[in-house]
Amino acid sequence: MRRLILAAGLALFAAPVFAQKTEAGDTQAILERIAAIQKSQAELFAQQLAIFEAEQQKIEERLARIEGKLPDVPAPQPPAMPKVIVKPRGPDEEALDKIVLPENPTKDQVREYVQEIANASRRQNTFGDHDPQIAMLKLVGPDNLDVLLDVLHEPNRFGFVGYVYVMPAIKALVRDEDKEMILTRLPQQHELAKMVLEKNWTQDARNVLLEGLRAQEQDLPDEWIQAVASFKDPATYDLLKWYLTHGDNPWQTYQDIKALPGIELSQTVAEGWDRVKGEGEPWQVQRMAGIALEYGHRDALDKQFELLGHADPEMTFGMGFAPNNLQPLYLILTYTDAQGTQDELRKWYQENKDRLVFDKAAKKFVVKKD
Repeated sequence: MRRLILAAGLALFAAPVFAQKTEAGDTQAILERIAAIQKSQAELFAQQLAIFEAEQQKIEERLARIEGKLPDVPAPQPPAMPKVIVKPRGPDEEALDKIVLPENPTKDQVREYVQEIANASRRQNTFGDHDPQIAMLKLVGPDNLDVLLDVLHEPNRFGFVGYVYVMPAIKALVRDEDKEMILTRLPQQHELAKMVLEKNWTQDARNVLLEGLRAQEQDLPDEWIQAVASFKDPATYDLLKWYLTHGDNPWQTYQDIKALPGIELSQTVAEGWDRVKGEGEPWQVQRMAGIALEYGHRDALDKQFELLGHADPEMTFGMGFAPNNLQPLYLILTYTDAQGTQDELRKWYQENKDRLVFDKAAKKFVVKKD
């Protein structure tokens, strides 16, 4: 009987998402922590593989005993499964070369041109900043910016062209005289907050931006929050605090607002953590856990040790995409002085959990000296 082989891969999350403030001389400490994470992950994988192989051996031995009692009947062979190989497909330049924008095109001709580019791009599965579609879309010119904005608003019709290629073309074509058009569309097309921020039109968009927060929408783009934060206006702080505890990306929101002059987030973080830690989904809990640890919430640390080593490949968190055992490991190493393998970390926790206190200056839990 053939032995099953376990193959596993560990996804690394983007470092900027977990970026912490560092001082000169902290680099070596960060490198040591990264090495500790990698070592712990390798050891966890080895342990899981050993457990799997031991269980597999038991199954094989049990089946062998059963097969010894059965008549010698040839086992049915499963049908051969075809191998599915997904090949990367970039722009279909042959199809794109056949698409020509007429001279002095009408609006309908421009829409047809953009639709043809979208159709020629549907089988594509890799995308880049230098793909020819961006240059082709820029050919429509500033006078047809409204057509591109319509495309951006219809992602289902235009597929990835709307997400990947249209925004760079808009960014290249938009002029100061197009500000009114952008601001008029902003309430319905939230993704244009990126343009508002880049063009420094935030004050002109102030009412729209604040109204989006007052409406308690929970999926505003990060640039929307960054634009409101740029006002540095205490009158907006309550809106931003609400979004921190209710929005889709609290970790990024926290990064955007934590340094605002005079803002006080202790109570907000406590309320946000209390809101999710009991009844929230695991991903909601973990999205607030990193922020709660910044403010010394001990139960947030306890949660990390509870999750440590329990991987669920279907679960992702807002602090980057990774197996759920990786984020707790990082947070434990960041917010304590513990080091070592995951078993050693658990042992450290059991030995010291009753003596852990939060050092506000260092922003980490330390073992209280006797």
